[in-house]
Amino acid sequence: MQTTICQTIRSSLGKNRFNSGYTDSFPRALPSPLHSWHNGWPILSLPHLNTLNLEFHCEDLVRSRAALPEIREILCVVKAPMLEYLSITSTIGKVSSYDLTQIPLTLLVERSGCRLSSFSTNLPMTTNAMVDFLRASPSLLNLKLGGELSHRMTPEEFPHPFADFLQLLTSPDGMCPILEDLVFVGCMTGHEESLITLAEARMKTLKCMEMAFVSFIEDPNISLKLQALREQGMFVSWISPRDPRRQDEANRLMDSHSSAQRPDDEDSFSYGLVHY
Repeated sequence: MQTTICQTIRSSLGKNRFNSGYTDSFPRALPSPLHSWHNGWPILSLPHLNTLNLEFHCEDLVRSRAALPEIREILCVVKAPMLEYLSITSTIGKVSSYDLTQIPLTLLVERSGCRLSSFSTNLPMTTNAMVDFLRASPSLLNLKLGGELSHRMTPEEFPHPFADFLQLLTSPDGMCPILEDLVFVGCMTGHEESLITLAEARMKTLKCMEMAFVSFIEDPNISLKLQALREQGMFVSWISPRDPRRQDEANRLMDSHSSAQRPDDEDSFSYGLVHY
């Protein structure tokens, strides 16, 4: 098992100004397992750390089960009072069967005393764990949950249960009171009304809502409902695959292209989307 940490570490000296002379660093490749590393070191204080991107890769899906303890133990040793941007992603395959309540995101924020403004992850955490973390991060402006938009997009609906999470997130008084950008990738259909209710409740602060669904949205009036949000000044982008009942027609249109004109994989994926 090899854990690779890709990090961007910057120290802000004013808006959009960074100085590499005020940066912190820690090992780019940590030993596995991390237990000996964790037990042998005190809390790792990074007083100027502004941005932390953690990416976990493992080609061996059997051995990838060791990744969760490593994610947990890295977060258990870092103390970063200036941390604003946090991203944690994994390419180790299905991790939904793991106990993701053990990921100490809330502990990281409380230990650091930081004011996070951006958080992104594709780890399928539970609603309780995510809510605890978000309530400890009232300064959050940007929240992205799910993987990257691509032709490999699969259902990654979380936190679980997702309906409960949406209900709790709807009220700005409960958590993330100044949230401006919200992105969900991998949503199942069936939550459209709850998402619109959330957007309406947060109209004063929410500037951008981007949703990527893994199945076609059946509601014929969804575009009109989203247009009402746009007319109030919100940027709204919802996408889904095309109606499967019309897929044959789309396939015939694709077949009409010559091989020289046929789009590449990414273009084909975009061609097969519905933008609402």
